[in-house]
Amino acid sequence: MEQSPKKAEHWKITDEMPEVFLKVRTKILEKFENKTDGLDIKRVEDFMRENNLPVLEYVLYDTEDIPELDEMLDGIYELDSTTVAEYIPEFNLIFLRRDRECDSLNGYVYDESNLIHELGHGSTRHAHYRENIKTGQAKATRIGFYLRGV
Repeated sequence: MEQSPKKAEHWKITDEMPEVFLKVRTKILEKFENKTDGLDIKRVEDFMRENNLPVLEYVLYDTEDIPELDEMLDGIYELDSTTVAEYIPEFNLIFLRRDRECDSLNGYVYDESNLIHELGHGSTRHAHYRENIKTGQAKATRIGFYLRGV
């Protein structure tokens, strides 16, 4: 379905992150301490680089950190305690909830592989934001590249 020209004229497409998202992203990256204990982050990042894909910033947290992160997300987004990992394009960040039980059963490779999977979603170099110039509402695309075998 084609968007009507009248509606389309209210939207501006940009590669720059809208201020509303940038403020939240900055606050999280500055104030939240990632839970990286036990993970081989270098191996994860090396894997992405070896496949010529960017290494995005990420937030690694435990379930009990959700209220703190939700407060920082300022109502723009709300984390779900059942979701293990997700790429949130509005902030161009990966959010991964550490699954300590799976780690204890399978080793840290479980969380590492989830992080690689989400980094794949965020690997696009074609993403953009749409801002409604009338309302200030902003949206982001969710696209990425497929990493075979991950």
